[in-house]
Amino acid sequence: MLQVDKKEDVLQSLEDAIMETNNTNRTAELQRYSPSVLIPKDTTTFFRYEGSQTTPPCTEGKIWIILAEPKHVKEEELEFLRQHVTAEGKHEGHTFRETQPLNGRIVFFNR
Repeated sequence: MLQVDKKEDVLQSLEDAIMETNNTNRTAELQRYSPSVLIPKDTTTFFRYEGSQTTPPCTEGKIWIILAEPKHVKEEELEFLRQHVTAEGKHEGHTFRETQPLNGRIVFFNR
């Protein structure tokens, strides 16, 4: 999970590559970038529950694993991703929905 923080700048090289290739057929090589920068150091503490997709038709039976420690990114980085990351060339916008009632579900916590 990403959380806004004014100090972090973990996505700059990814932003650079997106800008270089966005809306083109070009490729870009990411220098010194690893997706692991988006994963917190502690990957052993997490929540797990059976839920549903976040977009219609909100199909049930999906297993969600949420790391307890958030990863911090700047507000500008998060907004950049919202504006430039696409699926099949279309802007996806927000792909989440409001928190739903548990409806008897059990949320497991692993430490």
